[in-house]
Amino acid sequence: MSALPPIDACFAAFGEETAAVVTVPDGSPVNATIVWLPSRNSDLAVGNAGVFDTMPTASFKTSQVPRVPKGTRVVCPPMGGGTTRVWIVREVYEVDAEVVIVGLA
Repeated sequence: MSALPPIDACFAAFGEETAAVVTVPDGSPVNATIVWLPSRNSDLAVGNAGVFDTMPTASFKTSQVPRVPKGTRVVCPPMGGGTTRVWIVREVYEVDAEVVIVGLA
């Protein structure tokens, strides 16, 4: 038995959950739950050296969306609520057996 808590408990405890429609390139739309996480710096420098852009960061359960490559479309409201919009996966930060963490623009 794993000493780690179930992924559903982690999703409920950290970040902000929201419903989303996720469409991988050349795929069909899938309803999923994402968790908004604190933004990370992207690796794309903006302007002067040492200044980095931050991207909204979200995690997906691999049980709902097994792969989330760059270019995936995510339709959901932003962190904190608001008008639903289309986000595009620009960075894939982490992938493991249960979670994919990505940067959105």
